[in-house]
Amino acid sequence: MSRFTVYQTPQSEFHRKLVGSDDRTLAKSPEGFKSREACVGAVSVVKQEVVSAAVESAATKPAAPVQPPVPTGTGPMQGMQGAQGVPSPAKTPSPAPAPTTNPNPGSTTPGGTPKL
Repeated sequence: MSRFTVYQTPQSEFHRKLVGSDDRTLAKSPEGFKSREACVGAVSVVKQEVVSAAVESAATKPAAPVQPPVPTGTGPMQGMQGAQGVPSPAKTPSPAPAPTTNPNPGSTTPGGTPKL
């Protein structure tokens, strides 16, 4: 048979948990109570409410609405984000041109200025 267990934490709060007939914890109270009596009173409320509790499926709840695109640029369609909040692909800047090599390496100073 299932049972409620009331216990005191090291922080001197009283908590309740529902233990199954196989001694597994089925539920715990997230909040603590200052007194054992208050915790036992909360157990009584839970026992009364559980009798008439409905079972809901996550599928019966409406899905969250899809957000409209959010403008992020300056042009009429520039930088728009898609409906899922994913930014539009950005243009990749062109790579910088590779430095040219001096065909006469001894003709410049270490700073790159020509030797006179």
